[in-house]
Amino acid sequence: MFNQKRDILVFFLCILFFWQCGKAPSDETEVAAIHSDAWERSCGIGFDFDTTHKICVTNYEILGPFTPYLIETCKSLANGTSNAQERATRQKICQNIAVWEKKWGLQVLKFAANKQASDPYCLPGTQRDKKTRLCMNGDDVYGPFASWMIKKCEKYYRDMVCEYNRWSRKMAEDILDAGPTGVPKSAKGTAARPASNGTTVGNGVVRLKSAPYLCQRDNEISPAGSCQATSAMMAANALGKTGGFRNPDDMMRRFGREWLKETGTVASALREMGLKGTQFFAKGSESQIKAAIRSGFPVILQLCSTNSGHFINIIGYDSKGWIVNDPYGRWNGGVYACYSGFPDDGLSIGASFPFDTRCEGQTGGKGIHYSYGNIRRAAAEYNTDGKYWITIVKP
Repeated sequence: MFNQKRDILVFFLCILFFWQCGKAPSDETEVAAIHSDAWERSCGIGFDFDTTHKICVTNYEILGPFTPYLIETCKSLANGTSNAQERATRQKICQNIAVWEKKWGLQVLKFAANKQASDPYCLPGTQRDKKTRLCMNGDDVYGPFASWMIKKCEKYYRDMVCEYNRWSRKMAEDILDAGPTGVPKSAKGTAARPASNGTTVGNGVVRLKSAPYLCQRDNEISPAGSCQATSAMMAANALGKTGGFRNPDDMMRRFGREWLKETGTVASALREMGLKGTQFFAKGSESQIKAAIRSGFPVILQLCSTNSGHFINIIGYDSKGWIVNDPYGRWNGGVYACYSGFPDDGLSIGASFPFDTRCEGQTGGKGIHYSYGNIRRAAAEYNTDGKYWITIVKP
């Protein structure tokens, strides 16, 4: 009889144990985890959290933004490099506040951490806040942040900073106070960001549902030099708003090839076509591009993949790079000093001709994959600080 009662008691205790273990953590548990440092920090797609250096990394890069202290340390160490070529390379890395080459970046982090006595939990150049336990530098908070905090940011704020590892102090504190299910104080009265009904997400891939392709070599007017009009027309078609323009040739007749090549003019043309929310950014970021794609908006990118510059449509991304519609075909990764006609710094993979495959109708440049590394190198001819010349196309 005793054994039977004991067995029944053990049975119910086991049920209670597994029921508790299977429960989702409460708001209090999620927030308490941050205060006790027992929480998982979330990095962007393709990055992992390095527990030793407290930063997001890939096999080749570390992800910023970096603190002013780290940037100054980087510049100081770079300036002290004896080899002139290596010094120039490192100085260029330090100018990019968003992403650093991993080997050199970790050297900077290690030196900075040893030089400045700081909380080993936080990035050098920040201090732990006693109340929130977040890593602060003035009015800035540095991540990586908990995944539930990022989701909260994406729901209630439209600043396109949610994937960044640097937030404003007020926003971070309000999100933390609200917990996983509450509404942040500073977001009250602010409409939640609409769901990304313009995108499909699966297997680590985010991309536009609608992204019709056009081959510029099919154009009657300047088939070799109409990438800007073709990219613009593809973006307009993706949103179903063309302003009566039937094809890139119509755009070329209306606006002119040379005018469309000027900085920011594609955005002006698209606004005239009825896409009033379209904007050009001379300092666009990868986070900004991804936020636009998640919201269902195509992005036109200008880069030096040919000797006169080139325009492509970004229609998605994954952990390794961008999914694009390239109006000319499949680019081979060669980087050119735009308008000089020569490959830049010997980086060109295919100097004689920058495309492995030319488009033919609907093949060659549709929905192809370009690595983050190749795009960053080609974009660096316009911006040396890790930014991009982009046009975000919106109705």
